[in-house]
Amino acid sequence: MKDINLRVEGIYDVRTIQFLKSIGINCYSFDFRPRSFNFLQQYKFLQILSEEYNKDMHCFLRYENERDFVIQKMLDDLRELFPLFPLEFSDDLGRKYYDGFKHPYWWHYRESNELNSLLESEYLEGIVIDADMFGQYLSREAILSFLQIFYVRSSERYEQQGPLKLIIRAQWQNLKKLLANFDSDHVKVEYASLPIDQSIEVCYRNVDLNKLRKNCENINK
Repeated sequence: MKDINLRVEGIYDVRTIQFLKSIGINCYSFDFRPRSFNFLQQYKFLQILSEEYNKDMHCFLRYENERDFVIQKMLDDLRELFPLFPLEFSDDLGRKYYDGFKHPYWWHYRESNELNSLLESEYLEGIVIDADMFGQYLSREAILSFLQIFYVRSSERYEQQGPLKLIIRAQWQNLKKLLANFDSDHVKVEYASLPIDQSIEVCYRNVDLNKLRKNCENINK
């Protein structure tokens, strides 16, 4: 388990960032979906960065069915002060929409008519897949056919950037069980992504740092 890097998603406050940095977790996904319980406004995100950003931080900017000019404004504002972090899309708006930003992005995997086209995009860095779906591939012994999407690309695309990377989204209580049967020789898992949710909160949007610490320590045992 110690070779799996953790990403925490849905962060909404400086306090949680500071704590995660103190225990060596430097990868975060920020949620800009208005209907999400973890929704973060752009100005608040930029405020967090102004207080806490350092070169070790890796951030993802998650959007879903958002208007393109909203995302473009975020990229334009970031460009002036910070690195241009990758976008993360959990929708199915298609390659034309995603590539229109001319910016690296990750896509939440689903069965889609757009899949083959997306795999050829010069901007697609990797795939985010939910643990339940990933577990289904494992249980059906269909994992090798799934992993083909990471390696079967046009030769030009593969030579330029190599295989796609993978992030597995899981719950705190099931990540270890899932990865116990995972053969890391077949594909590199960039991050295991875990949410800020009620299992580690005292109350709504109030993280219990003791619970967060215990969960992180348990995963890395």
